[in-house]
Amino acid sequence: MPPVNVGQVLQNASVFNFSRHRDRQSFMNTTNIPEEAEEFFNLLEEREIAYLLVGAVALLAHVPGRNTEDIDLVISRSEQERLAPEVAVLERDSFFARAQFRTLRVDFLGAENPLFSEVAEKYSTARSFAFLSAQRAIPCATPEGLMLLKLYALPSLYRQGQIQRANLYESDIGALLVAFPEMDVEALFGVLRGHSMLDSDLKELDRVVSEQRPRPDRFAE
Repeated sequence: MPPVNVGQVLQNASVFNFSRHRDRQSFMNTTNIPEEAEEFFNLLEEREIAYLLVGAVALLAHVPGRNTEDIDLVISRSEQERLAPEVAVLERDSFFARAQFRTLRVDFLGAENPLFSEVAEKYSTARSFAFLSAQRAIPCATPEGLMLLKLYALPSLYRQGQIQRANLYESDIGALLVAFPEMDVEALFGVLRGHSMLDSDLKELDRVVSEQRPRPDRFAE
C-alpha cells in the first residue's frame, strides 16, 4: 500500500464537507491544507515533540478508504503546551483537547490517560507518510493500538448519545478485523480489563466485535 498523503486526505475531506463552506473564501482556504499539514509535522519535528499519530489518518496507514478532516495525536499536556502559540487549544475536557493549527483541526488525546499512554508505549510503529516535499516516517499506532482506542471510546460515545460517531468507530473496527483477521482481540480485551473497564461494557464490546467480524457465509446459497 503506497504511503498515505496526509495533506491530500485532509484536503479531500474538507472540500467535500459542504456544510463547512459558508462562503467562497472558506472553500478557497482548503487549497492551503497540504502545505499546512506538512508545516504542522515540521513543527512537531523541529521542537522534538513526543507524540503518536492515531485516529483516521493513522488508520489509513493500515486500512484504505477512511475520510477525515482531523489530525489525532496521543500527546502529553506538557508537549501540547510546547506547540504554542502556533497550535491554539480551543477546548479542553478531561484527557481530550481540540486545537487548531492555521486551518487544520487537531485533536489531542492526553498521554496522562493510562490507556493512551500504554498505546503510545507498546502499540507504536514508524510508518511512511507522504507530504508535498517528501515522505517522512511518523510514529503511528499499530492496528492493535487503533483497535484498543476504538473499543475504549465506544461505551462513552454511546452514553453521550454520539451514535453517528459510534457507528463510524464500529465500521473502523470491522475494517481492522477484515484487514487483520489474525488480531488477538481477546488479548486486547485483557488490556481494557486491566484499565478497569466495566464487565458489562466488555460484554457489549464483545458483541460489537462479533457483529463486525467478516461473514463468509453471508449470501451463501
